[in-house]
Amino acid sequence: MRNIEVNYRIRLGIGFIFNEPLAALLEGKLDKKDVDIQIIGEDGNVISDFSNAILDVANSFEGHVSVSFKGNVKDKNLQHYFFKGNVLSEYKSMILNTFKIANYALYEADDNIFYFTRCDLKEFSEAFFLEAENVWKIFVDYYSLIYGVSLNASIESVSLSEDGRVCKLKTRGFCVVEKQFNGEMKLNRILSS
Repeated sequence: MRNIEVNYRIRLGIGFIFNEPLAALLEGKLDKKDVDIQIIGEDGNVISDFSNAILDVANSFEGHVSVSFKGNVKDKNLQHYFFKGNVLSEYKSMILNTFKIANYALYEADDNIFYFTRCDLKEFSEAFFLEAENVWKIFVDYYSLIYGVSLNASIESVSLSEDGRVCKLKTRGFCVVEKQFNGEMKLNRILSS
């Protein structure tokens, strides 16, 4: 058996709302020009690095998956077997939480990355970065108020998809309350019978 780590990039677009990007990737539903992967071996060495010059951090969804292959697949064949779906993996959704803020939907991913769209799925205005700042401020304020914590979270960068309908926010300082307090702040309610 062969175990590897795969970092992937998928062209940023509105499709993630209707189809989970990793599932679409493993099912072969995505065009090769819209995908890029990096393969890391068991020893931590990069076997195959990102090579699609069209995709970068700003214009793509980023994810990670641990993959196992039955048998001892050679390094040169790993990419082929991965794209053909001959893998075993523990599937983890890219989107951890979804929040509705006014006329926007905010999607939380790993590593302080958020994506947001308009609820009507229309394009953002030319001043999309101002919309992003406003949505982020409202989200942080309400999150702090609801969980009773003080967050010093800020936006590092804002980028817009080619179709103009998805904003990607790279942030710093956001900490999920459940991770921070180990679930101690959960409320148990006993309903009367």
